[in-house]
Amino acid sequence: MRVRVPASTANLGPGFDCFGLALDIYDFVELRYGEPEDNLAYLAFRKALEYKGMEIPTGLRCSIYGDIPASRGLGSSAACIIGGLILANKYMDDTLSEDEILSIACEIEGHPDNVVPALKGGFHISYLDGGKIKSTQVPVPDNLIFAIMVPEFPLSTERARAVLPRSISYADAVYNISRASLLIKSFVTSDFSLMKEAFNDRLHQPYRLPIIPEARKIMDMFKASGCLGYFLSGSGSSIIGVFDNKIDANKLVKGLNGLKGGWQMRTARPDKDGALVDGNS
Repeated sequence: MRVRVPASTANLGPGFDCFGLALDIYDFVELRYGEPEDNLAYLAFRKALEYKGMEIPTGLRCSIYGDIPASRGLGSSAACIIGGLILANKYMDDTLSEDEILSIACEIEGHPDNVVPALKGGFHISYLDGGKIKSTQVPVPDNLIFAIMVPEFPLSTERARAVLPRSISYADAVYNISRASLLIKSFVTSDFSLMKEAFNDRLHQPYRLPIIPEARKIMDMFKASGCLGYFLSGSGSSIIGVFDNKIDANKLVKGLNGLKGGWQMRTARPDKDGALVDGNS
């Protein structure tokens, strides 16, 4: 039995730790016979069984494979966690509710912005209410396509969070509230004219971009391309440009020539399905 789980991009600029969008790039987490592997999927599998007070079986492992690059801000850890939890839930005959899956996932991951779209697909605003994870889905225009610039070097979430300030000004908070509101308006109404301003941010990107080699040049390249907008994917190191149904891939790839860091481009569209179980694998 295996689970297909989508990549996800968090924050989308101003929605720090609460906006998350699933993308049609996938990892697979498969329950197999064999010695357990020390990975996030198996950790999640064990956590779920322990939560239900069940004995941990011997001779089972969670193997991970697929196309989501690790530590590049594309939700690879969330995909592993959700995959492991769903496998555990199937092993336990679906005794976990969706809320329980998300609660365990958030306990492992630390924040809900990636795990919610990884499970449900689509674009979600996630938040905590009295310790409980809640989310609301935002419609995604069908014609959006994402150009993802992925470097060869990783960036750990721990390092990316370490550079953030401990406090922010009212001016920066208001700036992000306004841009986040614009972004939701642009998605709900397909008013793409708002996106160029809506993806801007003052809470995390100004502090993280300096620790990503060539990031400013990637941003400038997207700005010159005429895309709808661009942003740092999650905590990095990938950077995403958003386009209206068409990308001049050759021009963008050519712009990567000469940049340090082995940057490569891939494209994606929103995933609407979330995690899916394939029982025949």
